Amino acid sequence: MWYVIKYNNNQKNILLNSLKEKIKTDLKIYIPKIKILKHVGKKLKKIEKNILENYLICNSKEFEDTRFISSLKYLKGLGHFLLDSKYNQKEIDNFIKKCKSFEDEKGYISPTFFNDKQFKNGKFISGILLNRAFKFISLNGSKMRVLIDGINLTINNKRSNYFSQL
Repeated sequence: MWYVIKYNNNQKNILLNSLKEKIKTDLKIYIPKIKILKHVGKKLKKIEKNILENYLICNSKEFEDTRFISSLKYLKGLGHFLLDSKYNQKEIDNFIKKCKSFEDEKGYISPTFFNDKQFKNGKFISGILLNRAFKFISLNGSKMRVLIDGINLTINNKRSNYFSQL
C-alpha cells in the first residue's frame, strides 16, 4: 500500500534510515526529482530538487495495518503520514507511473512533465526567468507562449524551463 509521507525540513535521510530500520522487507520509496539550474553568486549550479517539496511516497505491505502506521508516528524526521493515502491508491499509482514515464536515464524528470496546462498562472523555478510569474497562453509542440509583465514570450519548452502552478 502506498502512503504519502511528509518529512521535517532537512531530515529526509534521517527519516529514510528510520523507515528502513522499522520495515525490513518490501519497502519501496519514490521521490520524484528534477535537476534545475540555480544562480549561486556569479556561477550557475545544477541542483537536485524534489518536486513534492518535503513529501515522499512510500510502499509496504505493512502499511495495510493501521496500528503499524500509528507505531511509526514518532520516527525521527517524520512530519506525518497523509492518512487519506489509503483511499487514493489508484491516483498515487497513476502519478508515479506518469512521473516514471518522464524520467531520463538518471532518474530526473524532464521539463515536458510540466506541460499539463490545466492551470492559467505559473512561476518559473529555474532558468533565466527564475521566480518570474507568468500567465499561460498556449502550447504548440515544444513551444510555450506566456505573458510576463505584459510581454508576450514564446519559450522553447525542451530546455530546462521548470515551472510550478500559482
